[in-house]
Amino acid sequence: MIEPEYICKDFRNLNSHFYSKKFVQRPNVCHRLHFFLCESDKLLENTDSLEELQEYYIGFSIVQPVNPLCVGRTVIDPFKCNSDPAVFHFLSSKYTSHVNGQTFQTRGYPYISQSAEAMVCAHAALWGLCRHLSNSYSNYGEVYPHDLIAMTGDAAGRRVPYRGMSYSDYSTILSKFGSHPVIIHPRNIWSEDIDAYHDIYAYLESGIPILVSFKGHVVTLVGHTASDSLLPGHVADPETGFHNSYALLKQYVVVDDNFFPYQLLGYSSDAENYGQIYSGQLAPSRDPSMEFIHAAVAPLPEKAYLEPKNARDFAHRFFKYGTQGRSELDRVLKELEIDSSEPLLSRLFMVSSIAFKRRKLECVKGELGEKDELSRFSVDVNLPHFVWVMEVSPLCLHRERKCTAEIVLDASATPNERPMVYARVGNSVFVNGKTNRFSTSPTAFIHYTSNLGRRYQ
Repeated sequence: MIEPEYICKDFRNLNSHFYSKKFVQRPNVCHRLHFFLCESDKLLENTDSLEELQEYYIGFSIVQPVNPLCVGRTVIDPFKCNSDPAVFHFLSSKYTSHVNGQTFQTRGYPYISQSAEAMVCAHAALWGLCRHLSNSYSNYGEVYPHDLIAMTGDAAGRRVPYRGMSYSDYSTILSKFGSHPVIIHPRNIWSEDIDAYHDIYAYLESGIPILVSFKGHVVTLVGHTASDSLLPGHVADPETGFHNSYALLKQYVVVDDNFFPYQLLGYSSDAENYGQIYSGQLAPSRDPSMEFIHAAVAPLPEKAYLEPKNARDFAHRFFKYGTQGRSELDRVLKELEIDSSEPLLSRLFMVSSIAFKRRKLECVKGELGEKDELSRFSVDVNLPHFVWVMEVSPLCLHRERKCTAEIVLDASATPNERPMVYARVGNSVFVNGKTNRFSTSPTAFIHYTSNLGRRYQ
């Protein structure tokens, strides 16, 4: 469905500050395309009752009057484009469009192409990240394309037309936007600096989009696909025996302004790795892949001070040095008849206490399956604004989205403090040096799964 002469706030912003100053005049209106997953006859039958088409609605894309890259604000639901929800986990939020008085809704991650004149790939990636955050959380204000150009600064020369940008520019812009970015700069490939890659993955698993640089291009990590078995090359923590859930990571889902949204960034040997298309185009001559990331920038909330590496160390310490925690975990695994050879996975993510307690209340009520009275403790306990949570589960239960332990840490803590709020292992809770067991609660309980896409709510 074509909506002609559409007034796009993003293009109007760029047109007012850049295109209107050029000698060649351009129209100040765009066209908007709406996409439906149905036969054309079905579409034609419902032109007078558009509400009947909501279930078929995929999303929309704006066509800007610029050349050669004319794709403006775009939101597409990947699950209506043959993505498997069982393995495809991605960030999304709800977007609304209005056509002739009818409201359509879709879910997705916002996309825009660079104009290669006013905007560069970094601006396109930053726009999508900022628009996702402002659309998802009320504490972020909406920014437009030229706002990002203005925030770039001119220390390296004029802002337009094109000039290159670095990860330090991304960090400066995100700070002005209102987030608190951290920069992760891996020393080399993932196997030689695994902590850095674990940190990037932990932030994404926390529902935070990540800007990733490949020396010459920048894309946004917005999700991932997962394997059912451990991928080669990953080793367990030598003291706890836990495998980081990064070992199940098959591909990252990325938004790259040069391609249709939701491309798959895999290992260099992965035939589905879209980065192979860039062969020889970027410097150095290493194609974009999961095992090579030049730099990553994660826009964090203000009160998230504890770094993922420190959170992992503190959570692991409970099982390394807390004999009660380890013995209780062994008891639970034995009770569940889990084979001793089954790999144990640790999954780390950060979440707001509001969202965490909302999820736990659903578990108390049995809205997600078996009732879990022990989750009442998580609802009633006093928590900081943000917490790091490490879930521990044998691989067979992880596939069922269940875990046997969770460690909750204060995300506002620093490494010199004691960040642990409480630990749950099976149906026992460890808090302030005391142990409480709830015999009527299950020993295997539901994962927290509302961080990427909220598609389980």
